[in-house]
Amino acid sequence: MSRPRHRKKPARQNKPAEEEIVELQPDDGELPTLEPVEDGEPLAELEAADELEVLDDEDAAVKVRCQPTQEHGFDTEVKVTVPEMDKQDVPDAIRTPLANMLARSAAALRYKRVVVDFEGEANIGTAAKTLVGDLLVPGKPLKLVVRRGYGDELLHEGKLPTADASIRADGDNLRVHIDGGELDVDELKVALEPTFAKLMNEARGKAVVVYCDGKAGGAPGIRDLLRSKLRDAGADKAHLGDAMLFDRTLENRVRFSAGARVTTIQVTPAEDDAQTLAALDLMLQPASRGFGNQKLVVQFVGRAPRQAELDRTLHLCTLAKPERVEVAMPGAGNEVYWPRMLELNRAEHGIEMRVKPNGRSTAAVLAAFARECAALTPKLVSQRVTVMWPADFAFDDAAERCMVEALEAHAPRNVGCTFGDDRREPFWPTPVTVEAKDGTALVRIDGETGKPPELARALERRLRVAAERLRGQRVQVEMQGGATLSRTLLRTLRDEATRAGASRLEVNDNGTLDLLVPALLDISDTGKDAVTIKIDACGRTDAAVDAALQRELEAAELPAKSTVTVAASAFTEKLTAALVARGTAKVLLDGAPPVQIHPPLFTAGRNGAQLTLRATPAGGDDAVAAQVERELPALLARGDLGATTITLLWPGAKSAEQGPLGDAVAKLVAAAPQKLLLDDGKGKPRQVFPEVVLDYVTVLGRRTDEAAPVVMLGIDAGSGEAHLAKVMGKLETLVGELYAKRVMLVVRHEGRDLVVPLTEPMFGQICKFVAAHAAATMTFGGIDPTLRRPFFVTVHSKVEGLKRGARFTDPRFKRPAAPANLAAPTKPVAPADSDDPGDPGEPMLELEPDTDTPPPAS
Repeated sequence: MSRPRHRKKPARQNKPAEEEIVELQPDDGELPTLEPVEDGEPLAELEAADELEVLDDEDAAVKVRCQPTQEHGFDTEVKVTVPEMDKQDVPDAIRTPLANMLARSAAALRYKRVVVDFEGEANIGTAAKTLVGDLLVPGKPLKLVVRRGYGDELLHEGKLPTADASIRADGDNLRVHIDGGELDVDELKVALEPTFAKLMNEARGKAVVVYCDGKAGGAPGIRDLLRSKLRDAGADKAHLGDAMLFDRTLENRVRFSAGARVTTIQVTPAEDDAQTLAALDLMLQPASRGFGNQKLVVQFVGRAPRQAELDRTLHLCTLAKPERVEVAMPGAGNEVYWPRMLELNRAEHGIEMRVKPNGRSTAAVLAAFARECAALTPKLVSQRVTVMWPADFAFDDAAERCMVEALEAHAPRNVGCTFGDDRREPFWPTPVTVEAKDGTALVRIDGETGKPPELARALERRLRVAAERLRGQRVQVEMQGGATLSRTLLRTLRDEATRAGASRLEVNDNGTLDLLVPALLDISDTGKDAVTIKIDACGRTDAAVDAALQRELEAAELPAKSTVTVAASAFTEKLTAALVARGTAKVLLDGAPPVQIHPPLFTAGRNGAQLTLRATPAGGDDAVAAQVERELPALLARGDLGATTITLLWPGAKSAEQGPLGDAVAKLVAAAPQKLLLDDGKGKPRQVFPEVVLDYVTVLGRRTDEAAPVVMLGIDAGSGEAHLAKVMGKLETLVGELYAKRVMLVVRHEGRDLVVPLTEPMFGQICKFVAAHAAATMTFGGIDPTLRRPFFVTVHSKVEGLKRGARFTDPRFKRPAAPANLAAPTKPVAPADSDDPGDPGEPMLELEPDTDTPPPAS
């Protein structure tokens, strides 16, 4: 195992603890400007050095150094330092360092006499020597010798490459033919050294044409090699086949002057533009690699360039993406040509063409727009094109004409613009046209050119331009293309026609006529949240009134809590309905005093023969009376009320003969309903028509069966001692009817049967009186919820076999369902001392009606 060795590193200077920072000050004067090269000579190009010292990595164990040598018989020396290690490890240790050296210093070995000198403490065996040959011989050294302590050992000896070349002079022309065979450019360079030496004497002032056959004939490096050698030989111009290498006459047509960040290119066009193009290719193409991040100023001298010359100049100048390219024509100032002003992008809805002025004036922007559009390949055919102008660009009639003329040639589907990436507006095909003649102005809108918001902007622009032609005119608007006029377009039409002073604005929207000016509504504020509206149809049809009503109310944006007073007209109901639909809190009909239309005093609900009128009186008696006078006639005129029961719900109702309520009752009575009930809001309506006369106790029916005689008494509902006294007095007169009979009691109110519990004091006294004379007492229990039949419950009995709580079907019951005039189904009331309400038995025998008393309503 080899001993570790410490590598001695070169000493390094210590960095000072604190460095002084020197701030560079700007030069007060201008930066120096490079002068152009005389006689069109290009700047010399540096060639790669053939012999460079190449060191391997500093930390590698094996060191390889390649360097020139002055030793006789050799050109290049490769020193390989190998530290102490086993002999068999040496090939692997030197393989990578030698390969790296060869990759870095191939030119220092190619066709050179090379000696590889091993040094160090390791024993270099035959395997290591063989490895040197295997690695370095492919690099084509002319001679390869190894020194490893046994003297010089020759590993390889080759020959310089050769090529057939001939030179033929013809006056000022020189033809050179080279046959390089399989030689590459580097080999050909070596093989042609004798030929180049001869050309140094023969090529000066001549036109040289070189024909190169073989492997290197089409390689890019051969052009550079020939250009350099023939230029050094003093040739006036040179070609490689048909490809120009240089032409000093052409080179003088393109001159360069370089500043700090500005390069000026002076171009003198020839009469034949082919010569100009050749000069541009010759000079600008190789120089263009250095134009990145530069400002280029191209000056054309003598005459203005033709289009092909200008295009080629711009193409070559912009290959490396310079910062800016300005072009100056003879006798004119600089104009920006790069960056290009138009940037095209494909978007979801078509082509976006962004305009970037990059410092151009307005005139230059329009010139650049036309120029760059003309250079577009057919990308815009049938496309929706949006030109995106900067927000601050002064877009006027001249700009519009320039844009439309430039883009129309590309046959797009349509053209629109944005200004600051917002608010697209159509421009082509022409979206809006205005024709004025004999007091009438015709406005045509092409609905296919854009969406409604876009058309509204175009409409605004065109109508403002044509404002003088619209003043005092009758304006007619036609929508074309099958589209409909949106609310945005209608609002724009109305606003612009009003601003221009048009006397009338008529719209024909696909056959539907509408009148926008003059307005249908005259709306004025009359106080906080108070508005007065007058309506003037101005000859509109009903359909046109409806359309204008909705449109103008929407534009007015009335507050929801506002109070609107409307003037009386044929359209009052229509206007009120529209206001209510928009949430207006209150609508008044103008007058002395104003009459409230909304909310109305009455709301009506009908259920068969039942009509319910709900009143919501608000305000003074005069205001409510005016509502009664206005609303009730219309409600009562809807049909014959002779078979109808009307329930008037009037909260807090007292006297039915006075005030607005008295007026309402009088009108309802005059309509001759079957019955009129008045509800004061407490849920206990009373009959006011026809007038009700109480009998207090009525015999509803009887059965004279000797075994079980029955009588049914109807008790009029009421309250107070006076009412009870009259009921008891009537019962006193009917004692004979009660004696030893089964008495059925039912409390009635306005034709309805009521379920009254025994715990109710008045009813309890009535039942107690009847029980003192009757064999049994039964009270009405309502409708059984299961069987859906009315029934009576026994509350007192002296009859054997008839117990309290026994239930019987109402003998008046004739149908499987409950009678319509009975009370709603309620839970039957059982006697206090009964746990089982029983079950309604079979119906009793039919009662014989009282000859003096009409049968019950049921």
